Amino acid sequence: MKSPELLLTNLNRVVRELRGAITYLEDDDLTAQMDSVIRRLFLAELLATEQVIAIGGSQGAGKTTLVRLMYDLHKTEESPEKGWLPANAGRGESMSVLVLEDDSVDKAQGYLRVLKEHPNLPGHFRIVEHQATSEAEFREACCGNLQGVMLAVLKVPRRFCRHNGQGFMLMPGYEPVHEENQSWQTLMRQALVACSGRVIVTDEIRLANASQLAIQRDLHASHLAGTDSLVIVTKTEDYADAPLKLQELRLSAAEAFDIAPERREALILCTGSSESSVELWRPQLIQALATVRESTAVSRERQLQQLEQLLSHDLNYTLAGIRSKFALHAAAEQSIGYQNIQEALEVFDLARDSLREEYKRGLRESLKRHHDGAAASMDDLLMKNHEGVFNKLTGIFDTVTEKHVSLAGDIKRAWAKPGNYLDSHINELGKLTSSKLGAPQAFIDHLKPDDHTSNKVARLGYSDEQNQPTEWSKVTPDTLKNLAVVFYPDRDDEGLAGKFNKEMFRSLKLLPAMTLEFARIGSLFPEVFGINSNSLQPFDGGDGVAAAERIQNDFSALQKVGSNVVKGIALMLAVDVAADGHIDTIPALFDALGIGGGTAGMSMAGAATGMVAIGMLTYSVLKEVDRQDRHTRNHALSVLSQFKEHYQAHYLEQFDVLMDQVRARIRDSLTVRYRLDEVLMRRDRIAKALADVTSLRLDLQDEIGARARPLLA
Repeated sequence: MKSPELLLTNLNRVVRELRGAITYLEDDDLTAQMDSVIRRLFLAELLATEQVIAIGGSQGAGKTTLVRLMYDLHKTEESPEKGWLPANAGRGESMSVLVLEDDSVDKAQGYLRVLKEHPNLPGHFRIVEHQATSEAEFREACCGNLQGVMLAVLKVPRRFCRHNGQGFMLMPGYEPVHEENQSWQTLMRQALVACSGRVIVTDEIRLANASQLAIQRDLHASHLAGTDSLVIVTKTEDYADAPLKLQELRLSAAEAFDIAPERREALILCTGSSESSVELWRPQLIQALATVRESTAVSRERQLQQLEQLLSHDLNYTLAGIRSKFALHAAAEQSIGYQNIQEALEVFDLARDSLREEYKRGLRESLKRHHDGAAASMDDLLMKNHEGVFNKLTGIFDTVTEKHVSLAGDIKRAWAKPGNYLDSHINELGKLTSSKLGAPQAFIDHLKPDDHTSNKVARLGYSDEQNQPTEWSKVTPDTLKNLAVVFYPDRDDEGLAGKFNKEMFRSLKLLPAMTLEFARIGSLFPEVFGINSNSLQPFDGGDGVAAAERIQNDFSALQKVGSNVVKGIALMLAVDVAADGHIDTIPALFDALGIGGGTAGMSMAGAATGMVAIGMLTYSVLKEVDRQDRHTRNHALSVLSQFKEHYQAHYLEQFDVLMDQVRARIRDSLTVRYRLDEVLMRRDRIAKALADVTSLRLDLQDEIGARARPLLA
């Protein structure tokens, strides 16, 4: 992956789930550690997806004053000591402040992004943004005095950025790390490296003072070397008529921050606070900012190293503390029922984790094939529509917007050229489920990358060429009997309850593959889940009615196609096969679930739609890269890589969501069977959250390692 940070969204989701789960442990120190890690991971995700330029420098250099002058904040406040960002003369913030340019505001307004418990889901946390109740509350948050605040955001009218939603990260003062400032200095250094560009603020005193100069040189050596950072020398208004003095200051700044002579004109700017000075440097700043937006290979390597350090050290250290405390709590209860539940969940978890690794490998390979085909098509389209003398002449009067729309259209066409990726994904699912569930060899032989037959019934593999039912050998009547014991706590079929033997565990091992098989069925019949099979987006109003006919046509061909696999899925989805013995065909299954009319009627069916509804991914990728200004060819090929990476991150997240649904069904059913109280639920929630965070942490570290290796070669 070129952008491993795409996996942060899923990791952050499960880290917040763990934060809610550990309230059961009643340990304030662990909670504080978790909140610190959550803040850092949240910031990593934010800065990986948004175009934000850091404004850093030592304490008192004039960073806050610079931002105040950039957006005329001093003109709308009662006094310099009040307002959103008061003039603090070296008594600055201990938290970074995101200054976000937003077309929806006409004056500065403070917001807080806060870690809060969900009002409808006690013990579950999310990060929400709300408007600051007052300037005083916003200032308190900037000083780190408000619990739960992940980030302070000052929204301002657009003035310096090319696109809505871009902005600046105003940093606390850079200083040597000691015990008292370690938490916020570490966070500040992370943000400084992770931002897409850097502005460093200094002044005449700091360029002349030996100790301050040492701090600035440490800042440069540790975090800026190899990058094009813009250096701003503040408080120079008194030298407006002294060009030699200004030149002397620029030379001092160039030496302090190791700026090559040929780059000094573009990367060093002198500013002042007088009105005439502000009018002079504002347009110069707009021009200079364009030179610091692009990351270099060195800065990118530094970003990946820092993220890897956050995962392997900070997050891992916190997880170790939680495991230790959790082990002390868990040792208290070891009933037979608890042991049976833990064994059942461990069997499921091992099978799920093994299947996830196979799924991830297949997903990577199929997406690479699709991407390579799209890239070849993109080359042809670039030559035809965007490159060469003829295109330059014919497009000379096109606006930037027209050129962008034309390129975006060609990118979408290139991605679609190898075919609908959903078809490839269906085949990847089929390869996994057919192997795990014992599909007939004839079906396995048809699973080729280029075999996208339009006969959906044939692609299911539940009947042969003569339309006779074929069974998948590993899903036997005994398997169904065992699954009924697991999922129906009020029944004790033939005294099997409590007998968690090898046969029972063998049945439990099949559940992850059966879950993917349910997703494969849904992918073949997307209309059933309310997804348009052409756009792969949810139906809009009357479109659902138009799809009903297609659903009925598909289902009429499936009425006689029965399978033990379908019965097993029905049990997993809380459909009592024993009470409704006829539920062995797909139409009967969907009928029983109430999802045959285009709406998902239960949680797992809803989760399965994520495997199908991929139509919005194209829009989201194009929207994200729209804010990056690049050369046409590099831009186009970068977008195609983004498609591949977004698809991979999306499908892995949906895999986890689906498996979570089934695991919860196992746990809940067995908890009722053994009449265990809520303590088990809380304990299992911690155990599962720990496992999820560990798994996704390793996923991300694996992608960082794969991405970093070429950079280090």
